[in-house]
Amino acid sequence: MTISYNSGRRIQGISGSTITYESDFTTNTGWVEADSTNTGVDTSTERLDFNIVRSTTNGKAYYDLGSALSDTAWVIRFKCVMTGSSYTSGSQIIGNFGMSSVTGGALTTQDFLGLFKGSNDDDVSVVIDGSILGPGTGSSLGRPLAGTTRYHEMKRTSATSWTNSIYSTSDYSGTPDATHTLTIASGITGLRYFNIANYNSGSGAGVVSGYIDDVKIYDGVTSVV
Repeated sequence: MTISYNSGRRIQGISGSTITYESDFTTNTGWVEADSTNTGVDTSTERLDFNIVRSTTNGKAYYDLGSALSDTAWVIRFKCVMTGSSYTSGSQIIGNFGMSSVTGGALTTQDFLGLFKGSNDDDVSVVIDGSILGPGTGSSLGRPLAGTTRYHEMKRTSATSWTNSIYSTSDYSGTPDATHTLTIASGITGLRYFNIANYNSGSGAGVVSGYIDDVKIYDGVTSVV
């Protein structure tokens, strides 16, 4: 099979995939950064840094895939390294990571599948069907401590099933460190934007910081070989 590389580091020709996006952040082409001071691509270190704070400022960074992922089958993988997590007063700091149907911030009505990393909480799955980003749904995936490297895998395996897993191995092999499968609404559709977004309502003293790298998105498949 012929594999061709297009702009934005898309790869076409992988068996079973209709859209694949891959980035090691040697370039920020295609990324839109609402607040690059806190969240954005650093091509010198080749990663996407996030410094999630609680304020009324929309600090979202997102990548537009150009069209929505399948409503029944896709896989997303990315490496995440936490460098800081603190909470002292006010409202908890929340950073959302995943696929959204909109380009707007956390307070925009949307469909969303992903997770949030909280300043005083575990990684928690977030499933949103026509609402704003907020409370998580599902069991804990464990506390994202500073200095911890986690390999996240999110899979939509049908219109109504979604699996969220965390690995400690970069090849996503073996048994996940944490995983759970959620029954979701089939109305969660139009997921086109991979994004990192702060919860921009209220205020709080603290931060959730770190970076992501090696993002891979496969459309039209439920597993990756």
